[in-house]
Amino acid sequence: MPLDLTRIPTDTLCPISMLIMLDPVVDFVGNAYEREEIGAWFEECQKNKRQLTSPSTNEEFSDDRLVPARALKNQITAFLEKFPDYWEMVYISGSLKKLFLEALTTKNRLELERLIKIEPRFVVLNNDYTLIKWIVDTQDLVFFRDVVIPQLLTRGQKQSIPAILS
Repeated sequence: MPLDLTRIPTDTLCPISMLIMLDPVVDFVGNAYEREEIGAWFEECQKNKRQLTSPSTNEEFSDDRLVPARALKNQITAFLEKFPDYWEMVYISGSLKKLFLEALTTKNRLELERLIKIEPRFVVLNNDYTLIKWIVDTQDLVFFRDVVIPQLLTRGQKQSIPAILS
């Protein structure tokens, strides 16, 4: 069943990624962003020798300091506790994604296990089945039994198990 996107409070969405923020920060004007996304925006501005601007308003920034948005983080946490299905709409750190792909490429089981504990969605959001291909290649069925299946079960993804096994 598709998620009702109108249920997501708009102030919980990063205006850059359009995903629910995991680590929200606020600029000096009061606009909220996912920390990693606004950091990448600032880097892009500096790389292209452009004035730092707000991706929301295009106003020039006179101050590039960012402050953790604790109240917004609490609001997001409360929303996700009430509607856990919306976790699939939460931002996943690009640096974590990179580490995950690197661990898959190097067949680093311990690193994969560590990263899945940090971000369980790597198991269920793995649309190209890279993780499953890794398990088949390494024939690490213990990893599948002890790490992957419990994540699928706790994330309410029992229906994914037969598809993965076929």
